[in-house]
Amino acid sequence: MLMGGMLVQSAWAGDTTALSWTISTGTCSVDSSAFATNLGGADPSSLIGRNWQTVLDKPLILKLTCSSGMTGGGRPVVTVAGAVTDSAAPWLFRDAGTGGGTSKGFGFVLKKLSEAGGNQPDVEVKQGEQLYVPKDPFDPNTMYYGVGEVLNGTYTIPLSAGVACGKTAWCEASKLAAGTVKASVTFTFAYK
Repeated sequence: MLMGGMLVQSAWAGDTTALSWTISTGTCSVDSSAFATNLGGADPSSLIGRNWQTVLDKPLILKLTCSSGMTGGGRPVVTVAGAVTDSAAPWLFRDAGTGGGTSKGFGFVLKKLSEAGGNQPDVEVKQGEQLYVPKDPFDPNTMYYGVGEVLNGTYTIPLSAGVACGKTAWCEASKLAAGTVKASVTFTFAYK
């Protein structure tokens, strides 16, 4: 016996839905406004012939206000940018030309709580350095937030700022002159 048949299926027009979602990257605003921008005057004689001595040291606390999101696989850092006295002295911040003041050989030095506080192995902050966000901002032996950790809330990075002439060889009296010194430094947050 032979059997046969045919199945017929009706076709209906489908409906397409476009899906969209923005995956936000966490970010932080950086505030350094609590820093006294005019440090006043000081006698620089204690700097002459001395290695990395500073005068007029003042706390410079960076306050981060952060929103959660994805890190993109990076580590939370604050990058430091500013003009320096010259490429051999990337730790001495000073605006270029006459905008940097009337003194000679002096600049501002920013210091971290410890050498581990950034991607450069010195306590002095280098132009272009990435500062790490401490888990306990006032413990020099603290751990720092790492790759994949998202910041959400308020955090601080404690620094200090002072006037210096740098290494001993740069601090010879013949290489220095009194006057004013000015520097503009920018702090930018990112996950890197």
